[in-house]
Amino acid sequence: MMIAQSGRARRAVLSLMCAAVSSWAVCREPVVPGGDWLDDRGKVVSATEGGIIQVDGKWYMWGIDRSRDNHAFHGINLYVSTDLVHWTWVKQILRRDSDPALDKDAVVERAKILHNKKTGQFVIWMHYEGWNAYSVAEVALATSDRIDGDFKFQGHYRPMDIDSRDLNVYQDDDGKAYLICTTKGNQNVSLFELDDTYTKIVEEVYRGSASNDMECEGHAIVKSAGTYYWMMSWCTGWDFNDNRYFTAKSLAGPWSSGKGLAVSGTHTYESQVGWAFALPGNDGRNFVYMGDRWSVRDFSLSRMVMLPAVVSGGALSVAWMDRWYPGLDSGWIRGEPWFQSGVYKIRSRATGKVLAVPNKTSAARLEIVTDSGTPSQRWKLENLGNSEYRFASVHSGMRMDVSDESREVGAGILQYAASDKWNQKWHLVRSEGPWWRLVAANTLGKVAEVAGASGAEHAKLALGAYTWGDHQEWEIVPVAPLVHGTSYVLRAAHSGKALTTTASGMVQRAVAPRAGVQIWKARSLGSGWWAFEQDGKRLAVASDSLLDGAPLALVSDTGAGTRWQVVDDGTGNHQIVNGCSGKSLDVDGGATGTADDAKVMQYRNWDTKNQRWTFRETENAAIGGAATAPSGWTISVLGRMVRVQGPVPAAAVHVSDLSGRRLASLPGQGNFAIPASIQGTVLLRSVPGGTATLAVLP
Repeated sequence: MMIAQSGRARRAVLSLMCAAVSSWAVCREPVVPGGDWLDDRGKVVSATEGGIIQVDGKWYMWGIDRSRDNHAFHGINLYVSTDLVHWTWVKQILRRDSDPALDKDAVVERAKILHNKKTGQFVIWMHYEGWNAYSVAEVALATSDRIDGDFKFQGHYRPMDIDSRDLNVYQDDDGKAYLICTTKGNQNVSLFELDDTYTKIVEEVYRGSASNDMECEGHAIVKSAGTYYWMMSWCTGWDFNDNRYFTAKSLAGPWSSGKGLAVSGTHTYESQVGWAFALPGNDGRNFVYMGDRWSVRDFSLSRMVMLPAVVSGGALSVAWMDRWYPGLDSGWIRGEPWFQSGVYKIRSRATGKVLAVPNKTSAARLEIVTDSGTPSQRWKLENLGNSEYRFASVHSGMRMDVSDESREVGAGILQYAASDKWNQKWHLVRSEGPWWRLVAANTLGKVAEVAGASGAEHAKLALGAYTWGDHQEWEIVPVAPLVHGTSYVLRAAHSGKALTTTASGMVQRAVAPRAGVQIWKARSLGSGWWAFEQDGKRLAVASDSLLDGAPLALVSDTGAGTRWQVVDDGTGNHQIVNGCSGKSLDVDGGATGTADDAKVMQYRNWDTKNQRWTFRETENAAIGGAATAPSGWTISVLGRMVRVQGPVPAAAVHVSDLSGRRLASLPGQGNFAIPASIQGTVLLRSVPGGTATLAVLP
């Protein structure tokens, strides 16, 4: 993670201060892999190539400070946390002025810390290059009696006279410690046993080579049920690759052939393995993967991808989550995507204009225009689930694409025929508040920007190096069919039954005479968020729960738990997504859950119809069960004839069903016949001057 050296850092501080008193503060905050993690000062955490250990019940994270877009060494930063989410700045535990060998633009990388519980000492092992452009290939170490102390540099050398570059450390459950090094010109990997002080090398216990596919760079080892899992990255320079893991019953081997660590083709979610650790209290199956997501054009924009790593059936896997929560459900709880697949508009932070296609012509450059709500300004977002999203124009059906698969600044961003190539995939990284940057996959951190920061109508899009500019940030807003202040009946798409209030919460039931408990007033909260109100209270997930199956309730709270996104899936059906959990409004029982009183709850998105809803606008009238007329009015029913009389002439009488849907409009005050097509209980509403009154027709 890196500190943004700009006015945006000050804006981030203000954002944090506002969040502390805003309604969003009620949500539990997640770990956001690849995101901008802010410390207690409002600065982006700067800790690449580092790691996390627990000491005396607190989590300490350290890493190389690259906040100046620096390749040369400036220091090792240390942060502390109690929950792995909120990080407090501690200090630089090793600085460039700590020793002459670290000063004057020396190159130091991959700092890793061991805690020797026998001696109480902390030991940092590092890859050391000094000033000779990767020809030194040594290790270095520093020590301290405290994790937050001033570490003393102890020197640098080649381990057992073998050249060493990328490295890591591993501490076994018997207390022994090991140093892992990429050796022999990146063609071998060596595992060295350390002595009881963790400061000296005893012997090389294993060496892997290209002959068994163990030439690699990044490393990490975890142990589960007596089996070691050794994670490795291929040697592909700054480009990412599909990291692998090897298994063995002994650190001395033999090691199995490599297997994929993450979803194939995602390049380990565009990260390089650098550290792994166990969550406390777990059953030996749940670990945390930490990988660096490099931004080579500006190292200060490199970020940490931190995700659960799970051992199941002897296999180790890392699945992508846009967000996740440590400390629950056997160590962690699954989070939901930031955006569900559906129709959105994409608005520029700099100008308020929206992203559009000029026509249906292939290879037409994308542009920004004033929002008029046309299909050319709407985008079908597709969540691929692996840290990747795609955008297709609703107007043309073609996808947002980087021209010629370019990775260079200035490349045009256009619409083009659908493919599965990298240049049509994007990472979404939140900058602050409702603003996101669209990072083009496989470009090492480059983003979609308005070319030249132009504010002109029809200004074009291009690939740019991110500089925290407003012309590089976007608001992604679902296009909902709702009108602020209008009332609706919310119907499950698979059954047609309505969301209904009961004394204990919400259920799904058939539309029935208790129509008032099925009417919801929609209130726009801005940025695509809505509240659904009834009797002054709002629809919410009970206790702002993050868990699947959590029930719903009516509450007075105005926090994020009462905020919902309404996402059109492109067919006229909609997901209703909670602002705290990211989970969807779901009818229990799946596609067959059509019974009256079926439970309505929140659940992760399964892309099924029992999580799809339609909206029927009502008359916004007061709806009651009494058959009495408003003061000064008489309404009488004789067969299918209705007489409406009042103190002032009525322009019309509307006939509606109990959900408020208008069935007919009849002449004003006087006698009229109810059409034969209308059966059962109806609502009569005279305009102007009358309020709703129920009449029962035979």
